Amino acid sequence: MPLRRIGICGHRRIPVDRNALHASLTRIFQKWKNESAENWIFLSSLAEGADRMVLEVYAEWSGTLPKLEVYLPLPVDEYEKDFQSPESISEFRKWLEMACVHFPEFPMERPLAYLYAGQRLVDASSQMLFLWDGQPSRGPGGTADILNYTRKIQKPYDVVFLYE
Repeated sequence: MPLRRIGICGHRRIPVDRNALHASLTRIFQKWKNESAENWIFLSSLAEGADRMVLEVYAEWSGTLPKLEVYLPLPVDEYEKDFQSPESISEFRKWLEMACVHFPEFPMERPLAYLYAGQRLVDASSQMLFLWDGQPSRGPGGTADILNYTRKIQKPYDVVFLYE
């Protein structure tokens, strides 16, 4: 059975009620289930916030842990410097242990690494899921940049808008 390769991209800080976001994600999962009986695999950078929340909601909704490919912008020890707490690092490592991991193909500066990893994630996906606040990116590789790239290459996508 073919895979539905779902790329995840979104903000690290979730400004809306998590219960409402949970309900929105559940509706999208149900819509996808109704469209196709394909196996799903999620592609993510495992960033704090949206990336992990999508995986958690999927696990709760489906009753199984998601199949997972991780596209890291930086080596693990360098990437972990972006996380806010030891608990966040522990959660990142938990997800990372169950995933197939992809690293950048060449060393690069931190801001460009996020853009490159995001574009590679889009290229490898069959569709994208964005959790977006509707605002421009706050740096290279931000959610809006990856959404614009997705639109440019005409990749299918869904957006859950994050508004306070």
